Amino acid sequence: MIVNMEQSAPTVAPKRKPVPQHWGEWVIENLIQLAGVSTLIIIGLIFAFLLREGLPAFFEISPATLLGVRWYPIEEMYGLLPLLAGSFIVTIGAVVIALPLGLTTAIYLGEVAPRWQR
Repeated sequence: MIVNMEQSAPTVAPKRKPVPQHWGEWVIENLIQLAGVSTLIIIGLIFAFLLREGLPAFFEISPATLLGVRWYPIEEMYGLLPLLAGSFIVTIGAVVIALPLGLTTAIYLGEVAPRWQR
């Protein structure tokens, strides 16, 4: 049997990552990748530090004391409820300010703003 090479199925070359046209693009791409990886490492280290330093508090302080409503450092009474309530109130305040501002900005840019301003 004779096989005509023109009629055989073409071979597919393996896909390669496109080489940037300019060396500056290559440098920027690698710097962005380095920044992303280093950010993940730093966040992991912060999490490990907080876990290592904060975990003993859950074993030394009773849950009733932790969830108490009194915060008196002089008497060594550290109830977390006032801190949690304060954080919640600040979060609600931030959402009340940011949500309307963000939505109106998005609507303006998407529907009203001229093309050059987008």
